[in-house]
Amino acid sequence: MMNRLLAKKLPNGCKEENAPYSCLLSGHIEQVADTAELLIDRISAKIAKRFQWPVALFRDTVMLAALGHDLGKIGSLFQPLVYGERIEQFVRHEVLSVWLLWRHSQLNNEIIKRFSRYGERERKLSFAVVCLAIWGHHFKWEISRVHESETIPTVQFPLDHPDLADITRLFKQFLGISLHPLE
Repeated sequence: MMNRLLAKKLPNGCKEENAPYSCLLSGHIEQVADTAELLIDRISAKIAKRFQWPVALFRDTVMLAALGHDLGKIGSLFQPLVYGERIEQFVRHEVLSVWLLWRHSQLNNEIIKRFSRYGERERKLSFAVVCLAIWGHHFKWEISRVHESETIPTVQFPLDHPDLADITRLFKQFLGISLHPLE
């Protein structure tokens, strides 16, 4: 039975009740965001100067990519995999992560609101960087496996899952984006 949203399979012998924090999706996302914050603190001034990119925009861009990179793992095409089911993954979680960021109206509206303080060119560049970072964070695009299918799977996103409260808290903590329970 799948109760918790996982980012990866549990170690052998480990039960869901005592899952390592890094295996939980919310735990993994928080660890990535913490690491991103450390990197931002160390390199943002150099990056901003080198590429003439406002430091605040660089920070927001990196944090959005960090927080959004695995959102697609909440989908019905990924969770069964980490629970040991053998199913074909028609769409990788990276693609679904980008789709959720830009197509989920509440999430997208909050992102647009957060980035509205920047110019249009800067916003577009940042959004492109976020998409590329998310799409490429595993770089497991097996072109030879892309095939035409007569059936297109339906992806379910359990947006009422209790673990999503932890993930929406992270958007508030790291980007100041307040999300009500996603619908």
